[in-house]
Amino acid sequence: MTEREGRSRKGSGVMLLLLTVLANAVANVSMKLGMADKSASVEGGVVSTLTAILLSPAVLLGFMFFGGAFVLYSAVLSRMDLSLAYPVMFGGVSFIVLVVGVCFLGEPVTLFRVLGMGTIAFGIALVSRSG
Repeated sequence: MTEREGRSRKGSGVMLLLLTVLANAVANVSMKLGMADKSASVEGGVVSTLTAILLSPAVLLGFMFFGGAFVLYSAVLSRMDLSLAYPVMFGGVSFIVLVVGVCFLGEPVTLFRVLGMGTIAFGIALVSRSG
């Protein structure tokens, strides 16, 4: 593989990784929205939980986005090291979900959440520079 092909492959891997992060974050938020008012169904047992899941359009949308994220991440792994791709994906999804949770779902911002995200970001920065 030539140097140019290697850069192109890595660039496409980064773009695919960003799409994977976005799809995974949308899937998580969709699942949260779909299950937000289903606590009584979930506490009722397996059948009521499955019924609540299968009747929720937001949960089904989440499943679809998880499926898309799976396909995208599979393509990412053919272009990037796992030891780089996974931490970046995890950190990116965590950050997006935190922001959406705080800004749109009314979840609290705590010092520990902020410190945790900072620690994750610092770790990802170290991992991405080491390769």
